[in-house]
Amino acid sequence: MLFDDIRKTLEEYFEDNWVDNLSQPLTPIAWQNSPFENEAEQWVRFGIQFASSANASLGGARVITPGFISVQIFVKADAGAGDALVLADKVAEIFQNKTLSGIFTYATSVETVGEAIRKINKIEYGEYQIVSKTRFEAT
Repeated sequence: MLFDDIRKTLEEYFEDNWVDNLSQPLTPIAWQNSPFENEAEQWVRFGIQFASSANASLGGARVITPGFISVQIFVKADAGAGDALVLADKVAEIFQNKTLSGIFTYATSVETVGEAIRKINKIEYGEYQIVSKTRFEAT
């Protein structure tokens, strides 16, 4: 499977499923290497990190391309971790243990990054960040 096909499949699947009960986006989504301006208190950054591809067998033409789906989750600082973890649960619901057009995903984990300051138009906003990661293999 081509790298860009993997990206398209995962991005489209996330965007289609990152919605509430009224089919509205849960939060704004920042995509890799794309312009993004946002003043929302909650938002996510979607990314894919590829790992070293390998042949499935000696001399075989089938290639396995592993990697991680990374969703950085940002919520308002000093409001507890609950809102961020609710969004991380949604990421897990979307990606954990799925088969998507030749992409197989595994368990989702969460890492705490902590608090940071973001500047928009010279105004500082406090944010709390966690990262939801899901390992995948594409064939």
